[in-house]
Amino acid sequence: MKNISVMIKPVSGLCNMKCDYCFYCDEQEKRRQKSYGRMSEETLRNVVRKTILHTDGTCFFTFQGGEPSLAGLDFFKKFVEYVNHYNRKRIPVHFAFQTNGTNMTEKWCEFFRENHFLIGISVDGTEEIHNRYRKLPSGEATYKKIAEACEMMDRFGVEYNILTVIHKEVAGNIKKIYADYKKKGWDFQQYIACMDPLYEDKGKYPYSLTSELYGKFLSELFESWFADYKKGQQPYIR
Repeated sequence: MKNISVMIKPVSGLCNMKCDYCFYCDEQEKRRQKSYGRMSEETLRNVVRKTILHTDGTCFFTFQGGEPSLAGLDFFKKFVEYVNHYNRKRIPVHFAFQTNGTNMTEKWCEFFRENHFLIGISVDGTEEIHNRYRKLPSGEATYKKIAEACEMMDRFGVEYNILTVIHKEVAGNIKKIYADYKKKGWDFQQYIACMDPLYEDKGKYPYSLTSELYGKFLSELFESWFADYKKGQQPYIR
């Protein structure tokens, strides 16, 4: 049986936030065409049709960005319509959606719950650490808005993971962050290492992650996780 996994960036690298360490902001500035804009409905339909028709196992669709919610809720409703239309073989289809959480509303939550989307929401540790680098273009902090989005998803029964970028402050405070996530009940966690800008000297930015600090981060995170594992209370960490 052939399984297929497809990642879709429906608005290219466009985003409504301006994080200091953002990989896509840097990468877009250094390529010939900065952005490919919003995906057309025709392209969306062709992606769904060709993927499902060539799959006889399980199909995975993952949406990322930039910020995929900028494509609009109607875009994703149309996506689900196309999946239901072309999935005549009734193969298992799974949906995932990575977001910064700032556009989350009750209508989005209803849609995610009804269509069984797994959400990844970006949170960089405690409020103080998160707000240091994850901001709106105006400079406004974002943590409170994202915490509200998590509470909203809890109310609506939406499944979600916490995705944390490991920059210098996160790596240096992982025990504190782990305890904070545990207190909030964020039991499904993912971590991704922060990258310095392309083609530049490494380690010169305030958020830069060194290999030594990354190793320390991995050890301390495992120690915290293993202590909970021995009590049968460990979170899932990919």
